[in-house]
Amino acid sequence: MVYIPPSFDNLVNDLTGNSATLTITPPNDVGYVQTNIFYRRITGPNGIPESTWSSGGIYIGAAGVQGLHQVSGLQVDQLYEFILTAESAADYSPPSMARRVVISVNVEPVHLRILENIATWLRSITKVDGYNFDIRQVKTIRTPGQAGLDEYPGAVVYEATEERNDTHPIGATTNHMIIYVEGWFQSYENVDIEIERWRADLEIALLQDRRRGGDAITTHIRAVQKAASEGAEPFGGIFLELDVHYRTDFGNPYQRR
Repeated sequence: MVYIPPSFDNLVNDLTGNSATLTITPPNDVGYVQTNIFYRRITGPNGIPESTWSSGGIYIGAAGVQGLHQVSGLQVDQLYEFILTAESAADYSPPSMARRVVISVNVEPVHLRILENIATWLRSITKVDGYNFDIRQVKTIRTPGQAGLDEYPGAVVYEATEERNDTHPIGATTNHMIIYVEGWFQSYENVDIEIERWRADLEIALLQDRRRGGDAITTHIRAVQKAASEGAEPFGGIFLELDVHYRTDFGNPYQRR
C-alpha cells in the first residue's frame, strides 16, 4: 500500500528561536504510520535549495489526532523547504506524492528587528562608555502616545510611516521606514546646555550601526527638534526623525535582502 500524506493545508509551524515544531492532523484514519520529513535550507537571492537534505519522522494515525515533530538547529533569517513524503528525499520531485511547504525561520519581521536594534543601541548610552548621560529606560511602542516614560533619562522609539517599492524582476521590496525617537531628561542645571549634550548622546548611539545589524541598507537622521522647560520640573527633550532603508524578499517580510 502506498501511503499518501495529508495536505500541507493542515501543517503549521511554531517557530521559537532556532526550532520549529511541525504539526499535522490527518483528515482520515490511516492507522499508525510514520511518514518522513525532509528539510533543507534555501540560499541565495534566486532561492536555490541546498543539495543535502536533513530528515526526521512524524507519526500520525487516527483522523483528527495531531502528530508533531520538532526540528532544531535551524538558522534564523533563513528560508527552509520542508516536504512530508512517503518517498525518499532522493525520489522527491514535483509532482509527486509529497507535500511541500517553504517557511521563513525568524522570530520577528525585519522592520520589528530594526526597531529593536535601535532600542538596543539607545540602551548603550552610559557614562562608562563615554556618553554624558546614563540612560535609564528605553521603550519601543507601536502607537505614538501609547506609553510614557517612568524614569529619566529615557527614550521612546516608534514607527511612523513606511513607503514601499516592489521590484518584481529581482523579487524584492525596498522599504523606507520613518522612525521617531523621543529622548527626555530631567536636569536642574542649565537645560539649554544639557540638551545639546543629550542630543549628541542620542545621535552618536543611533549612528553606531547604520546597517541595523545587517537588516538595513542604511540609516539617516532626517530631522531634529528640541524642547525645553525650565519650570518647577525642568525637562529637556529631543525628537529625532530617522529614515531607515531596508529590503526584503517580495512577499516575505521576514527575509532580508
